Amino acid sequence: MTAPRATPAVRARSLRLTANEIRIGDLVAFGGTTLAVTFREHRGGVVRLELGTLARVTLAPAVALTVTRPTRLLPGEPRPARPGRRRTADAPGGGTARIPAVGP
Repeated sequence: MTAPRATPAVRARSLRLTANEIRIGDLVAFGGTTLAVTFREHRGGVVRLELGTLARVTLAPAVALTVTRPTRLLPGEPRPARPGRRRTADAPGGGTARIPAVGP
């Protein structure tokens, strides 16, 4: 009998967001090309997005877009375990390093 496989972690989600909710690092598709948002500015009632060095877009804050948002870990949240990799704590010696004493 084989062990059940773990469900792979989702690396990105597709979301329907307004231009006001888009963040740096989100992926936006324009004209069949998917570009990463590298700069975002909300000023004067408009949202300006810079998509790499290829495009700059000015949108009204209420315009809805479909965005692919890479999954990010929150501070303090453990990284998911990857099968086939050894953690330092699983290494011989329990991952503890021996630090030589300093001083006389």
